[in-house]
Amino acid sequence: MKKLWILCLISFCAYPCIGQIPDFNFLYYTKDQGLSDNRIYDFQEDLKGRMWISTQTGVSCFDGKVFKNYSHHFLDSVASENYGIHLLTIDDCGRIWEATSRQLFYFDEKLDKFIEYDLSGVEPEANEDTWEDKIYLQDWKDNRSIWFRKGLGLYAINCDEMICRLKMKIPLKYRSVWGVLGKDLEGNIAVGGIGSAAITFFRLDGSNYTTSNPLPMPVSKKTDTADLRLRWGWVMSTAIFQQPGSNQIWVGGEYLMSYEKNTGRWEKWSDGSVGVGLFAGITSIPALTGDSILWMFGLYKTVITCFDTKKKNFISAYSTAQLDKSGLHCGLMHSMYVDSKNNIWLGGNTGISLIMSNQEQLKKYTYASPIGTSQGQISTKVKPAPYSGGTWKMPDGSLAEWVADGDILYYIALSDHSKAYFQGKRIGDLIIGQCKFIDVQTGQRTIKQLTYKKNELGDWIESNFNETAGQPLIYWPSSNDKVRNPQGEKFEAEKDLSGSWYGDAILAYYFQDEDSVVFIHPTHFYHGKRINSDSLSGLQVRWWGGCRTEMYTNHKNIYTDSMWCSFIALDNNCDLKKGDTGGGWTKRSRWQPGKDSIYIHTFRVFDKILSINPAIYQQKTYTLEHAENFITFEFDCANPAYPLLWYKLEGFDHDWFQTRTTKSANYTNLDGGDYTFMVKATAESGLELGQTITFKLHVTSPYYRTWWFYSLCFVSGGFIFYSIFRFREIQRLRQEQLRLRIARDLHDEVGSTLSSISILSESALLGVQKDLDQARFGNIGDKARNALESISDIVWSINPKNDSISMVLSRMSAFASEILEGVGTILHFKSNEEVESLTIPMGKRKDFYLLFKEAINNCAKHAHAKQVEVKLEKQGNTLILRVKDDGMGFDMQKTLGIVTNLGGNGLQNMYSRAKAMGAALEVISVPGAGTEIILKVPLSA
Repeated sequence: MKKLWILCLISFCAYPCIGQIPDFNFLYYTKDQGLSDNRIYDFQEDLKGRMWISTQTGVSCFDGKVFKNYSHHFLDSVASENYGIHLLTIDDCGRIWEATSRQLFYFDEKLDKFIEYDLSGVEPEANEDTWEDKIYLQDWKDNRSIWFRKGLGLYAINCDEMICRLKMKIPLKYRSVWGVLGKDLEGNIAVGGIGSAAITFFRLDGSNYTTSNPLPMPVSKKTDTADLRLRWGWVMSTAIFQQPGSNQIWVGGEYLMSYEKNTGRWEKWSDGSVGVGLFAGITSIPALTGDSILWMFGLYKTVITCFDTKKKNFISAYSTAQLDKSGLHCGLMHSMYVDSKNNIWLGGNTGISLIMSNQEQLKKYTYASPIGTSQGQISTKVKPAPYSGGTWKMPDGSLAEWVADGDILYYIALSDHSKAYFQGKRIGDLIIGQCKFIDVQTGQRTIKQLTYKKNELGDWIESNFNETAGQPLIYWPSSNDKVRNPQGEKFEAEKDLSGSWYGDAILAYYFQDEDSVVFIHPTHFYHGKRINSDSLSGLQVRWWGGCRTEMYTNHKNIYTDSMWCSFIALDNNCDLKKGDTGGGWTKRSRWQPGKDSIYIHTFRVFDKILSINPAIYQQKTYTLEHAENFITFEFDCANPAYPLLWYKLEGFDHDWFQTRTTKSANYTNLDGGDYTFMVKATAESGLELGQTITFKLHVTSPYYRTWWFYSLCFVSGGFIFYSIFRFREIQRLRQEQLRLRIARDLHDEVGSTLSSISILSESALLGVQKDLDQARFGNIGDKARNALESISDIVWSINPKNDSISMVLSRMSAFASEILEGVGTILHFKSNEEVESLTIPMGKRKDFYLLFKEAINNCAKHAHAKQVEVKLEKQGNTLILRVKDDGMGFDMQKTLGIVTNLGGNGLQNMYSRAKAMGAALEVISVPGAGTEIILKVPLSA
């Protein structure tokens, strides 16, 4: 084990210095460490992290500790090296596929052996003795299929059905040994051939386009068919490479070439002077050297190189020809592979060189002691497994993901405005089951029985038992179009998980009906219950490489576009042991635009992302409440040739605004109304490019700007005005009642007295009897004094200065002292500070005081008491007056049973005044034991 700087020093001896990438470690494996053969042709890493290596004599599986070898028994007597070339790939179900020159195998984990796939029906007319009829396995991990070329045909085997289908016929002029080059990011298949054509891109719908001829093709002096190839397009592993986010395609061969898809321009970057020639295996390793560095090797050469796509020059060249272990000793290069840990596996004719990405990985492989082997086997031919699933376009236009658990089949079907869940059983060539269908536009739910049958052509068709068949289920090849998120009026993404979710690098379809949740992706089926807005749990079944495992799954932190999923294994099947745990984030997938699309990819309200579908948002209007007053649009353009992006919110902005550092727009406090957000792209010259996209938005008006609020304000104002009027009217009526009461009191108290005085005066003028004059004039004086006293009491009672109870207490004390002292009665007058802080309204004060006077007068005139106790106290919200004497008392039953006039107005007058105050009056008297009067006046009344 050495540092790669030693390798760089050695490589300087053979190649000119073009700069180096230092600080890598490497290991070396040969038959001494357990390989079955030192001639290495291809690599693949499976879903368990094991490395599969194809060799001249078979396939080796390396788990980091031990090589396990699977050999071909019929190769022992075959000397031809070309016959034993192996190519490897892995499908989405986890199966390893191997292609020799004439045969195709897949690895069965349960049987621990490779099983030959039956190709007897593929190109039966082809001549097996020609180079063109050999099998070339393509490492295209898409659409749940593995692809291979044989003869003039390009075929795909679905990893669920295990059924082989012809995808494309290659035109005769491209029937060269290395005719299929690869795929670009849009799924177009690149094909190279002989003659003057450069590269032709074929679409699966049958259309194609051909690039211009980049350079005059070198003419081979050989005439054999094997050399009639497009030399700059001759590759073994990754034939073409397109960097993500770029429209530039890199092509290897005798030259390193680049093709710009937007402009159709070709460029040549090397004529082989760096000692490579036949550039192959082009890739980038962003985690190690960034996305601008291309790694490649020279097919059947002893050098690997690195090319900087930004600086447009080669920066490193490493030799693989060293015979000792201080260098990358793999000899003539056949393949290069980057595993999930960013380790680089190099295979040649003398073994494997492994470039380690970090010290942790280095220790793992260094201390693994990969010594020793175990033997596998190659089986005889068997027929492919029955149909088990896949993504299909349904007769109603929705997309359905199918999976199977034995004879039980499930699918989830999604469209823009519907979602469906099916569970059925396979019986021969029939699938019979029940489908739950929900229209998210109207909210209508339907449950119906469905039958699918397989016709003579092998297609599945929706049917019923009277043999009336509908449209067939069509396999949907484009992974981009598989993204489906319902967008109906009755669909709330923050509450409903239905739609396309992306986890473990595989697209999954979710279906939610109330609290029941199901999801399906190519290797998993799940059924659970949504506990609350932030929790979902249930049972998950996983099919992995033909092996079934059950797991308890729990989803937490559920948001509109993401959630955390954890699991615990419930059995010991496959690569999981009982109790094994794991987890990861799952994200809601979004529609991806075409190459020239301008699109809005995110719509936020505050920090919350609202679910939108860029494929349909221009056909609907989104509604926001006025309180949702901070919104953000994030947008982009799929074509980097459009340098300037402009945006405008029609109804708010008066002009277009150009994006600067970020491609987003923020708006706050929009008034209620309708708005349209627009984005367009222009060239530097100002010429508009592409199509302007729109996003319609309706903001509800705040309540204080609505007609009903104005109406409510008008009604409320009228009610307030009327209430003020009524209050003033009531006050006026109260004043009038008070005036009437004062007038009545003056009439009753003073008027009657003055009338008596008038009558007595007239009698005196008549001079009837002299002995009566003194009595008459004495009575006149008494009446006059009583009138003055009544007027004084009335005036005192209406004076606002006397509202305080302290003023009332003073007058009460003075009056009682004056009256009782005259008859020789001792007065005890008691009150506390709590009482003295009270106030009594004018209306109650007069009756309170006059009732008190009546009680004192009765004590002085009728009780003949020696002592009178007057006590005022406050209990709760009640003022209590007690007047108690030790006089002669009276019989309550006799007194209350007749009309009396004790003390002038008598008890009836006292009861009347108490009632006027809303007070309670209690009189307690026993003959010979005195009398007690208790008055309870509510202060809040």
